[in-house]
Amino acid sequence: MTRLRWFPGDRLSPIHAARCFAMGSPAVDESICVAIATPMSEFIGRLAGVEIDPSTFWTRLVSVSAAGDTDIVACREGLTAAGCSSLSIDVTASSLVTHLAEIRRAYQQRYPKLAEQLTLRGRPIREQWDGYSAGLLKRIGKQTHASFLPKTVSAMLLSPYRGGDGGLDASAGRVWIEAVLANPFPEIPEVLRLVWFVAQVGLIDAFSTGSADSHGDPWVPPARLPRVAALAMLPIVLEAGHYLEMISTPPGELPLLFPKTASAWRLSVDDQTLDALENWWMQFLDLQTPPPVALKALDRMLFATSDEPASGKSGMRR
Repeated sequence: MTRLRWFPGDRLSPIHAARCFAMGSPAVDESICVAIATPMSEFIGRLAGVEIDPSTFWTRLVSVSAAGDTDIVACREGLTAAGCSSLSIDVTASSLVTHLAEIRRAYQQRYPKLAEQLTLRGRPIREQWDGYSAGLLKRIGKQTHASFLPKTVSAMLLSPYRGGDGGLDASAGRVWIEAVLANPFPEIPEVLRLVWFVAQVGLIDAFSTGSADSHGDPWVPPARLPRVAALAMLPIVLEAGHYLEMISTPPGELPLLFPKTASAWRLSVDDQTLDALENWWMQFLDLQTPPPVALKALDRMLFATSDEPASGKSGMRR
């Protein structure tokens, strides 16, 4: 069964806060939002001066920072991944690092003993993990395959900015989660979010290591695999929660929870995506299709092209 190695994310927390601020997310602690507002304004303005994909930049910046690399390395890698011109990377990264140092100082002043605080704040989610993870993961393994569950995952505890958030880097076997003291959504226990992250790590790893269909093609194109894995694991994790009597909604009615769960877990979806996911889930329950085939079917429902069946109508086969 999966073992978590817990770490206080005291150095990652300011980066996480900066990303949330840049996304326009409201902060549960308005004082930290005010404290970093000035350097964040300068940081965002510097980013606006180069042609990049901001979402890619922030995703990569957080992942590299979570790995323990320095701010200069994280900024360079974020800019490179986001498409920044090689001629602009060094000077832009140096400027961003200066602003990040100011953000870190503001964070340190607001939370002078953050590492110790995170250790204490992390107790509720760690206790939930210790109490429920074995049963949840066993059920998820039965619904998919036990080999899809990762053996070991690093889990970093973050200072809450959004009151329930996190992320993962499947290639590094690492997840991070805000250390909230209580379930922000009582009907969706916070440990399910953590299990959802962990399950994605295993699923992405299993399908990105050379497995292919009968035509030699990957079951899911690598660029789309994180999105497909996140959506596929949402109902599967909820079903495991129902199985352990953590949520009351039965499997056949879980689509009623999809919109609220996606919102709670910060997963961006529209009505078309929710319709496709509901259709896929009902087929998943009825047909018990092998996981690779099921994942491929979900990919086709979500990313239908002109020569494929329309979204929501590409079914699974036994």
